[in-house]
Amino acid sequence: MHPTTQFGPEFKQQRKLMKEVLGSDVIRKHEPLLHEEGIRMLEGIFTDPKGYDRYLRRSATPNV
Repeated sequence: MHPTTQFGPEFKQQRKLMKEVLGSDVIRKHEPLLHEEGIRMLEGIFTDPKGYDRYLRRSATPNV
């Protein structure tokens, strides 16, 4: 959703799509995977502190 989108049909459609992707029920559904990935990120940082940016980038970037 673009911050300058005017309220109207396009805004409503974008808001609906965002809710489908980022809604709390969707997050709860993927909570076990998010937890596992969080642990993987922290283990990587503790194992290789100098490479922390690689683990943070992996956690913040989809499909990496």
